[in-house]
Amino acid sequence: MFRHSLDPLFQPQSLVIVSDNPLPVFQALPSDMKQRTTRIDAEPGEMPVFPSELNGVSDTDRLDLALVCMPPLMLSEVLAELEAYRPMALIVLAHEVIDPDPSRTRALCDQWARANHCALLGPFPLVCSVPTAA
Repeated sequence: MFRHSLDPLFQPQSLVIVSDNPLPVFQALPSDMKQRTTRIDAEPGEMPVFPSELNGVSDTDRLDLALVCMPPLMLSEVLAELEAYRPMALIVLAHEVIDPDPSRTRALCDQWARANHCALLGPFPLVCSVPTAA
């Protein structure tokens, strides 16, 4: 079935939420989407533990959307762990910890998204990157 390239971003069939703070987004999800969502919670300042399997994603499928809200200095490690799930889209939310080098964080996320053929929204407002067919 045909899906628009932005469907994983705006109409995901599977979702991973990675955060070290409770995010209200999980409470707002429809019940059928909650069943296809995996929450990966971490203690503040701690690296999250990533599961081997995700809700709503088979071994042969790519994850539709990863939503990440982690301290900027942990993003590199978090993105490295996310590679195993091959997300088609990534949203990076601003964290309460101030980013010491926003341009480095932006470059890291852009490079990761391009290398993983992943649409990217964030980590700063009004920034969207979509992989192109090359």
